[in-house]
Amino acid sequence: MPSTYAEEMRDLSLAEVAAGRKPLRRTEFGGTTKTTTGCTDILVEIGRRGIDPSVVAATESITETGPKSIRLVFPSNVEVAALCARLHKSGRDGLEHIVNVSTSFAVSSRCVVLTRALEQAYWLPAGAPNTIAVWRAILGIAPGVSSADALTRLAAMVTPSPQEDPNRTVIVSDTGSEVKYKSWTEALLDYMARIELCSLDEVKFARTTNAAAQQYRASCQVAEHWTAALSLDPSGRAELIESGHCVEVELPQDRSGNLVLPLADEHTACKIKAGNAVRIVGQPGDPVVNATVTDIDYINDRLELTVRPSRGSKIVLDRMPAEVILAPAPFGSVGMPPNSASKWGTKWSSSPALDAIDMPVDLLLAGAPTQ
Repeated sequence: MPSTYAEEMRDLSLAEVAAGRKPLRRTEFGGTTKTTTGCTDILVEIGRRGIDPSVVAATESITETGPKSIRLVFPSNVEVAALCARLHKSGRDGLEHIVNVSTSFAVSSRCVVLTRALEQAYWLPAGAPNTIAVWRAILGIAPGVSSADALTRLAAMVTPSPQEDPNRTVIVSDTGSEVKYKSWTEALLDYMARIELCSLDEVKFARTTNAAAQQYRASCQVAEHWTAALSLDPSGRAELIESGHCVEVELPQDRSGNLVLPLADEHTACKIKAGNAVRIVGQPGDPVVNATVTDIDYINDRLELTVRPSRGSKIVLDRMPAEVILAPAPFGSVGMPPNSASKWGTKWSSSPALDAIDMPVDLLLAGAPTQ
């Protein structure tokens, strides 16, 4: 018997594939962020002669014509390592660094690793290796389709498409005012793409203390907003509930002032802490309410969270069902790029360069990076 939600879903996905159907969706909106209109996919493969030199030239257009112009699509991490090695050998350390940074993000709109993105979009069937050959087979791409066409189709499967409802209204501000977006999920995906573009454009790819701080901050924000997006995705939410990042709670009948919310299931995990900014989420697609957890306590052997909803949110709360989800709220305003990292250093060009790491011999033998 499967012991975790993930194992159960992989078993169910295997059953779907065995029945001639596609694997189960893991998220509703894909395994990578939405690309900018006009973005050209550059497929990075390893042929008989290694990485095609034209790929290196295309990579340079990230800096020459702006980071919105291309998207690098890697079948797996092997091609990432091969391209980075080629860039380093040709003295393009800045471009090597940009690929390393973007492919380290939980999701990316600039440098997409297909095997990773596909595993985030679909449940990989139990026992199946995470390879392009497996994904081609279980997603119905015929053996006769060329490698380039297959990668293009797979990339399209994990890239979110525009929502059909462009005028959905959701409550997003601390004052409860209404803001119109294509959808809340699309707004978060757009925000994650802006964070990534900021990390590529503003730090000038320099290995400086300022650049490192900016990239670390951007990487954390991308991961945080991805988790927040999954909490609004009916498919991804279940996995976050099992991990404790989201919790199911019971709303009281009186929904004015601070709310005391007991866990719907006393045996579930809870990683939310006092002081955390959260969102109260009802049914998928419904408005959400911003709130702050002010206290957590055990009452009669049951965990109860006291939250302070944002002002003006009672009307929305009154329309919510008895059981709702508390989900982590992302840091920063939706739609705004992150500020520069000037608080950690001076202007990037005058910041001290980071020294090479003096790595212990045992870690060097294990393959740890020194640059």
